[in-house]
Amino acid sequence: VYRETTPQEYAVSYIPLHVAAISEGLYIAHENVHNHHCGNPLFMKALADIVGDGFKMVLDIKQARRAGADYREFIDVMGESIVHVHLSDCNDERDCIPPSEKGLFDFRELFTLMRNVGYKGKYIVELYSDSFRDVGEIVSSTIYLQDILNGIEERE
Repeated sequence: VYRETTPQEYAVSYIPLHVAAISEGLYIAHENVHNHHCGNPLFMKALADIVGDGFKMVLDIKQARRAGADYREFIDVMGESIVHVHLSDCNDERDCIPPSEKGLFDFRELFTLMRNVGYKGKYIVELYSDSFRDVGEIVSSTIYLQDILNGIEERE
């Protein structure tokens, strides 16, 4: 059952996990999931502020899309806390398809914004099994995305 929870209440459960991970030389990266509290960028930021140093985030573009949240707001409020990014594209019919020139998402803008906040991590194409037809679509997606990244790097 979903119930409203404040960031402070959420942190009571989260902080022991966070501390245990750090004590083992690990970190937990909290993902923005659309039907949960952290699908809201302001909730995520409030939680990060309570947890403090070492809070990490996974930015999932599809989850932001499904939550009706602007992924740019996550970048604005979480910035250097983002350590991992899940990518997918969308079109008028589907909210999760392999990234390609046929999709609607502006990956050039995303990569530029992430670079501006100092992101040096990896980008992962994350799809569901019903989101693509075959492995060739995934391979094409990685080439498409790498071309965009290379173009951004060349301009610098």
